[in-house]
Amino acid sequence: MLHARAELAVAVLLLAFPALDFRPRAGWDRIEKAHTVTTELCTALASKLVPGERVAAPVGWHYAVYLDRPVWSLFFGERRAGSMQGAEDVIERRSIDAVVLSPLLPADRAMLPWFREHHGPGEAAGAGFIFRMKR
Repeated sequence: MLHARAELAVAVLLLAFPALDFRPRAGWDRIEKAHTVTTELCTALASKLVPGERVAAPVGWHYAVYLDRPVWSLFFGERRAGSMQGAEDVIERRSIDAVVLSPLLPADRAMLPWFREHHGPGEAAGAGFIFRMKR
């Protein structure tokens, strides 16, 4: 009987805990602002990207969602190689036509100096840049 009461007490505590701190809209303003900024960035990028171009970014998944197209990630190539040459290898191996970067995103900001130094200033697109890869 004592065991059953202990289990019941634990179950009640576990069920009550989320109710004590239930705030489904906590931080919503920050989330909404980030979504708006990313939507505006990707709208500007999309207006300058050519259909069928193979696109890459430091971390491609969020761009892929907002641009509604495949976007390859460069970060993992860089990390494996221990240098930006790994990112360049991904660009070559995947026949990437354009790399998109924005100083608004930390991973992009870290790669921006390399791309400016090795691929020129880039084409401005809203708060981002498109670097066209020469073949």
